[in-house]
Amino acid sequence: MELFHYHFWTTEIEETEAFYSSYGFEVVGRFALENYRIKRYDPPLTWDDFRNKGLKFRMIEMSLGQVRVTFGAGRMNTFGYFGYRVNGEEHASILRRAKEHGWGINKKERRTFLQPPTGPKIQLDWAEELPIGGKEELQSVLITSPEPYDSHDWLTVLGAEALVPAWQEKHAFELEKVVIQGAEEMETAQDPNGVYLEFRT
Repeated sequence: MELFHYHFWTTEIEETEAFYSSYGFEVVGRFALENYRIKRYDPPLTWDDFRNKGLKFRMIEMSLGQVRVTFGAGRMNTFGYFGYRVNGEEHASILRRAKEHGWGINKKERRTFLQPPTGPKIQLDWAEELPIGGKEELQSVLITSPEPYDSHDWLTVLGAEALVPAWQEKHAFELEKVVIQGAEEMETAQDPNGVYLEFRT
């Protein structure tokens, strides 16, 4: 069980990729909607190769060590969900507890989405399908909202060992801060969508 992934929608998609690239993240894939089909524009292609095509990217996926960030083109900047890597036993146990606690469940072939009664959506990814490595990892995440989410409910369903978001009161529901452990240097930066990234060695 590992919290490793966060996703959001953005109006600044090229700028967001450039920001994360400047801090060592590498593009894993670019997925654009073109003629009602998904077409990939992965590296070695760069934005100079397709910037003027007017593409709408459903998702760009980037990684740094064990950390994944994904973002897609949206009408406004908004947080989407967190992703956890789980093995088969963990997946089955979490789904059983999620059902018992009345969570929404959308099970697909390669991943499962959970909707807790409070807090953001959760994606479960199969660990064996994500052969990612590197020393960088998510140490903590902070979300904001007018009312607190039920972190105890999250821990009950996900398991006591799960890393769950910290919470801070604010008028809007947002991903406020991400702390990445294992970085080469200690620094803090704010991405084009207002998310603070704190890198710790």
